[in-house]
Amino acid sequence: MKKLTYTLVCILVLVCIASKQNDQITTLNGTWKLEAYHDLKTGLFELKQETEKRTTEIIFSDNSKEGTIHGHTLQNEVFGNYILDGKGGMRVVNIGSSRAGEPQWGSKLIDVIRQTTHYTRTADSLLIYYKPNSRMIFIRM
Repeated sequence: MKKLTYTLVCILVLVCIASKQNDQITTLNGTWKLEAYHDLKTGLFELKQETEKRTTEIIFSDNSKEGTIHGHTLQNEVFGNYILDGKGGMRVVNIGSSRAGEPQWGSKLIDVIRQTTHYTRTADSLLIYYKPNSRMIFIRM
């Protein structure tokens, strides 16, 4: 329970820092670990099961306009392409993964990243928004 509370506090601190950041970083370059899915309407966080040993890590590489996605979910490799509009807008053009034996946490990434609308980034956190009221929370590796 203490570990879960500590994790939630860390996530909230990162979210607050990202929300107060005035200067939008126009590139996603780096390796990012998925920490949570956050439903902004209900306020609920969905965290990775502690029994899962592997994390979900994504490497974004772009020139501030278009880029590639490489990395892994809990079980499978992930790859794709995205476009940035220079104002925080983001659209994933394509995304692929084998999805073989993928737990729900990793499978959800593939489903929701296709719905990406925009992002907010600081030096250490990346918030990727999808649907009207949801976002993924990543921290820099």
